[in-house]
Amino acid sequence: MLEVIKHNELYCKLDFQIFIWDSGWDFWRPITKVGWNGFEITYDDSKYKKNIFDPWYGFGSSEMKELCKKLNDFIDKENFTSNIEKLFDYPEFLYDRKIGFLDSCSNIKTKDSWKKYLKYIGQSSKTLRKFIDNRKTRRLLKRKIIKEKKNEN
Repeated sequence: MLEVIKHNELYCKLDFQIFIWDSGWDFWRPITKVGWNGFEITYDDSKYKKNIFDPWYGFGSSEMKELCKKLNDFIDKENFTSNIEKLFDYPEFLYDRKIGFLDSCSNIKTKDSWKKYLKYIGQSSKTLRKFIDNRKTRRLLKRKIIKEKKNEN
């Protein structure tokens, strides 16, 4: 299944492989992972950029480069969704959200990092609000309604 997702960058997910649109190369490139690094949502493409003198630098193999060429012709870059969570391979829960982490450092799985993530994606927390005790008011209203009904009869 092919999905195009935009979040600062243009991503494409084809089955289990993720690609990013690289405007400098004017090409789709494969990446390994998308995730939160503690400051922003970014990607890891180090697997495909190990040796700068490799003829398939940025793609890993000739087959991957051919696939990227096909994607270049096939994908409409104007038709996309903005649900970044679809790109996370193995999301973990951090308080009230599924977040895909770029690495497994414990210092990015803190409350401060969670708050930065919420601010970065422009949402608020989904935690429960404090319960306001209105029981007394409800009881008084019920009694008042019952008294009014008795007076009408």
